Amino acid sequence: KLDKATRLNAKSRFNKIMKVGNQDKKIKRGIIAIGINFAYVREAVDTMGFDGEILKLATTYPIPDPLMASFMKDKDEVLIIEEGEPVTEVIVRSVAQYLHMEITIKGKSNGILPRFGELNPDLVAKAVSEFTGRKYVDPPYSDQEVPKRTPALCAGCPHRATYYAIHKALKDNKKGGIVAGDRGCYNQGAHAPLSAIDTCICMGASIAMASGFYHANVDEPIVAVIGDGTFFHGGLPSLLNAVHNYSNITVAILDNSITGMTGHQPNPGTGMDAMGRKVKQVDIFDVVKALGVDRIFEVNAFETNKVVERFMEEINMPGPSVVISKAPCAIVVSREKKGNFQKAVVDEEKCKGCKLCINTLGCPAFAFEEKKLVINDLCTGCGLCATVCPFDAITAPVVSSDKQFRTHIESEVKQ
Repeated sequence: KLDKATRLNAKSRFNKIMKVGNQDKKIKRGIIAIGINFAYVREAVDTMGFDGEILKLATTYPIPDPLMASFMKDKDEVLIIEEGEPVTEVIVRSVAQYLHMEITIKGKSNGILPRFGELNPDLVAKAVSEFTGRKYVDPPYSDQEVPKRTPALCAGCPHRATYYAIHKALKDNKKGGIVAGDRGCYNQGAHAPLSAIDTCICMGASIAMASGFYHANVDEPIVAVIGDGTFFHGGLPSLLNAVHNYSNITVAILDNSITGMTGHQPNPGTGMDAMGRKVKQVDIFDVVKALGVDRIFEVNAFETNKVVERFMEEINMPGPSVVISKAPCAIVVSREKKGNFQKAVVDEEKCKGCKLCINTLGCPAFAFEEKKLVINDLCTGCGLCATVCPFDAITAPVVSSDKQFRTHIESEVKQ
């Protein structure tokens, strides 16, 4: 299969050789650019000029040997530009050695490019300049300060509603609290004003860290937050461990039925595979029940008051409990509805300009003009802001669901 893959890669339309400048130069040079670095190379070459060939390499493993051999056969020098460690560079060196080519190969191994950090247009341009001997001129930079853009959850994201409910419950409970976060789009909630999570290490770490906090005698309510995709990927073992060791924690599973962080790929709870085929849909509720959790609750993420009440009760119950906060990803809903939402409306007479909605939720659909809240076209009508406003200045469609939300309660094991 590797042989077949090598042949296919050699013929891939995504791998292409581009001739640039004068091809009759005495020293034959070539540049192999991988991924986004091809765009960086094109930018550098357009600025400084280059005489030779550029190989845009999209398929790096298995390396397309025939294409590589054809590209290098008449070259004196080759520069390889890739992210991370010089893996492709090492493979290309071995190909050249195997074919007995007398060629100089440059890249990260000889320091023309750094082996740490990410590459960018400037670093690549400097490497091309050193490789070709052409002068590199730093691009002009404006002294105007670029406004900072803090990463944020999307407008209408159900995770914002769940985070709000968790923190309101912890605040009303008046006993402090720790929220262990996990890896996913929902970790954007770490930024102000939500400031929703206290830790974020790696996929599956939230439940394990929450259990660790409890057994380290942390005397505060402990909540673990994990998405549905991450739960399937890395949360099951740590939840089982929490059950086995009777960790007094509350686990919030943010179930938007998709893997939002990396581009809306399906997961076992989506009901389809990566090819779009319909497959068995794994039920998170049933999985959690099978792991031995005694208290399991499904809630609608946007029924805010009910969700607050549920978390308030669970953080004061002994042993591990799980709250599955369900609502579809806002981007998926927006695509389905093609942006046709009944948006929230601000009553300017009632709005006091207190900015509580902005400072509490940080929704991208908010703006502030003439000391009043303005809701822009990003609004999906989720209604969370209407719940938060103390002056009833915001009206929004009622977000409800005809789905049946389940509950499972068994008597706790006495320790």
